[in-house]
Amino acid sequence: MKFKHTFKHIDVSEPLKSYVEEQLNNMNRFLLKDGQFQVFYSKGKHHDCCVELTFSNGNGHFKAAAHDDSFYTAVDDAVFKMSKQCQKRKERLQTHKDFANSKEGKLGQFNDTLDFNPWSKKSG
Repeated sequence: MKFKHTFKHIDVSEPLKSYVEEQLNNMNRFLLKDGQFQVFYSKGKHHDCCVELTFSNGNGHFKAAAHDDSFYTAVDDAVFKMSKQCQKRKERLQTHKDFANSKEGKLGQFNDTLDFNPWSKKSG
């Protein structure tokens, strides 16, 4: 994976860079392909730390942002948000041909009077 770090209104911090890269490498299990991360750090007027993560690869484009008093907690929040996005995308890609999730498969859960029966064991 490639990383691009951008700092605005703060000094470059090597420990923060390494912490972010470590956290994002832990998220690797949700990614199907390698890509490029862009990490943007900024400090607002009210000493609010902002971290924005952007990731793009062949499966999509993901973006997450978090604000907090500390950069480390903001990084944790942003990585959590992005991992949820990547996890949902990975699940969609892996189960998109599952018959039970298709429209025809869901029609098998209706009984003869067209009432919904979620406990039906019928498969179309």
